[in-house]
Amino acid sequence: MTIRYMFSLDDCRAVRNLDREKSPNILADPRKSYIIVPAVAIVVYLAGRVAGFPALREAGGFFCFTSLVSIPIHIGYDEWRLRGWFQNNFSTGQANESYSLEANDEGMLIAKPGQVETKVAWSAIRRFVQNEKATLVYLSPDNYFYFPTRAMAADQRAELDELLARHLKGKRSC
Repeated sequence: MTIRYMFSLDDCRAVRNLDREKSPNILADPRKSYIIVPAVAIVVYLAGRVAGFPALREAGGFFCFTSLVSIPIHIGYDEWRLRGWFQNNFSTGQANESYSLEANDEGMLIAKPGQVETKVAWSAIRRFVQNEKATLVYLSPDNYFYFPTRAMAADQRAELDELLARHLKGKRSC
């Protein structure tokens, strides 16, 4: 089975988001801190107010204010970093740069035709995660290769899922 694909900025966003959602590291997804940090700050503020400690109340209020102000700054910075990474890795001025992935019983071959080929044995693959936008195949907890799920026809997706299930028995998949 061979899949040919190209990357868009939306594909890279989907990969980043899927990795953050499925990561076993709770700190991998900064979006969780958008809720946790202001909530802790509100608790500190309320504790200071109820207990009658003005310094605690002021610290909680300041902490809440700064955490809420920093959220849009972080979101903007995160998007800016992703765009830069995408331009450096996938927008080299060559129109229609394509990639390919070949999967069979021996393993997977990921290639940028004419430039680089990477062969991966099934034994090297630790887990995979997939949704309707992206597929990530992990070689270690923080090292994976990825491709857009949309690049696969329904029969290719079924074949890849079957190959992954067969060769990754006993390994976690999501």
